[in-house]
Amino acid sequence: MPALNVIVERYKGKNVTFLSIAPEEEEIIRTFLKKRSFHFIPVANARKLIIEDFITEQMYPYTMIIDKNGIIKKIILGGSEDKEKTFSSILPHIDESLAK
Repeated sequence: MPALNVIVERYKGKNVTFLSIAPEEEEIIRTFLKKRSFHFIPVANARKLIIEDFITEQMYPYTMIIDKNGIIKKIILGGSEDKEKTFSSILPHIDESLAK
């Protein structure tokens, strides 16, 4: 999460949206976010969306990068504590979508 927060800050003010899709109810997410800083926009109660629309049950975490045209550029299942690995898996997709 700290690496993802750095990425969000890096692209602040640009037309890139960071969503965190969660199957849990909104109150559970609010409680979680009170204890941990996470700058993605949370989407609660999304179990049906994840399973039916994205056809996956692997959702912890399920992160999407959407470009300025509303096109999903990257979906990330799971995460890494290695900041450089996180950066290398995300930044090229963001930079590419912003260059177009």
